[in-house]
Amino acid sequence: MKRFAQNVFKGLLVAVVLFVTVALARAVVGVGSGSGVAQSALPSLLGLLGVIGVFCLGFRSRRLYIFGHELTHWLAAKAFRRQTSSIRVGLQGGSVSVERPNLFIVLCPYFVPFYSLVWIGLYGAYLALVAGPPRGASFAFQVGLGASYGFHVAFTTWALRSGQKDLLIFGTWFSLSVILFGNTLVLFLATLVATREWGVGMELFGGHLRSQWALLARGVAGSWSLGVALYRRLRGAG
Repeated sequence: MKRFAQNVFKGLLVAVVLFVTVALARAVVGVGSGSGVAQSALPSLLGLLGVIGVFCLGFRSRRLYIFGHELTHWLAAKAFRRQTSSIRVGLQGGSVSVERPNLFIVLCPYFVPFYSLVWIGLYGAYLALVAGPPRGASFAFQVGLGASYGFHVAFTTWALRSGQKDLLIFGTWFSLSVILFGNTLVLFLATLVATREWGVGMELFGGHLRSQWALLARGVAGSWSLGVALYRRLRGAG
């Protein structure tokens, strides 16, 4: 009975996480289409598609991905003041032992684009050191940002398809829903940073939550009414 209750609770959590994720995704599309960011993001899109294409052709740097993956675990553990062991990185996999890992520590490598953050940091340091960046620096940054995020998308998909023990700690379906939510949240925040439409983005997000809730409520009410009508008809026929 206890196991059944836990499964029901996890199922409800998955439904809630996916509900919020859909609202975030709709807000990303709304902000992006309304601000014209899609056209300005073309260099990033080229970098993203280029890396994914190279990945699909079989040119893959697994060790580089595994290093970033395990380092993200380690950094998240340090942020939560957890004890850790040394990082082990190999061609087939890696590991880092963490004392009392929480949900964020376990799953963050699947939605935190480590190398994109590194690239942003390097570009920020470059701008701080160079008084007048040459023409094309912004273009190169956008291409690199797209490429690093494409690296994250391609290898995260590959890792999840190959099976990960990380997903078993909190349950596969719940973990996958959190990973989907985390990646959508990252895209949402990146879109708001790029467009500076924070007010519009949050308003769209809230509006989509309300509209989805209203649609869900109408669906539940309609299903209940239909069920009651069928029950009465069957009872009358009997």
